Amino acid sequence: MAEARLRIDLYRRLALAEKRDTVRELEAEMADRFGPLPLPARALLTVTEIRVLAERIGVSRVETEGDRLICRRAAGAAGQEFLKTGSRFPRLRAKDPMKRLEEIRRFLARQR
Repeated sequence: MAEARLRIDLYRRLALAEKRDTVRELEAEMADRFGPLPLPARALLTVTEIRVLAERIGVSRVETEGDRLICRRAAGAAGQEFLKTGSRFPRLRAKDPMKRLEEIRRFLARQR
């Protein structure tokens, strides 16, 4: 995306996205306009979807520590301070960064 104005507009729209459908629409628009998306663009879209999913379930922070996924709930959110699987933090299996992002996205999508 060589044109700075267009790139800034897309970044702004991603930052303002509040629904997964909005992120998917932006992805389709980008692919239609620019062709196959490079890895950095796909990573940005996945991170944006993770943010949208996290906000939806009241998670204010998503981070990894080794193979552990740590999702901290926002202050005042109902339930435990952290999202856990049973009494443990979820474990990430993938080593590849994009696959790890996809694991995080899937985990958050399953939460209610």
